[in-house]
Amino acid sequence: MPGPGEDNPSEWPNTNAFFANEIDCHIGFHSPVFAIWTMRDAFEEPPEDEKNHCCSSIRPLGGQGLFKHVICPDDVPSNGMRSWLLGPLYEGGERFTLDRWRFWRKGFETAAANGEFKDECRNVAENASSLMGAFEKSMLF
Repeated sequence: MPGPGEDNPSEWPNTNAFFANEIDCHIGFHSPVFAIWTMRDAFEEPPEDEKNHCCSSIRPLGGQGLFKHVICPDDVPSNGMRSWLLGPLYEGGERFTLDRWRFWRKGFETAAANGEFKDECRNVAENASSLMGAFEKSMLF
């Protein structure tokens, strides 16, 4: 069975959910790289279509664990920073910061308000934005 990709984009939510569960269960090395790639593709690159927003739900990316990297960033070796590179639409720093998190949350808010997107996509985007805001409110002091 083929995995996610250009020919099979509907498999991305399952792939994202698998990685989120793996991260949340602390199976193996925990790194935010996969989540950063997915969010960068969805919000820091010029949009291809609505699938990027629907396939990037913050819950399937392990939102709470991901947000912990914002408030407690890991040291990243200089050769590892290539994985954290920015897309052309984001003008902040390369590190995973609260500003970058909020940029992505704004991307979900924009997708949720886009009347050209299907209801399912808009609902996923609205839920993701709300969840990201809840993580900020409950985990920042």
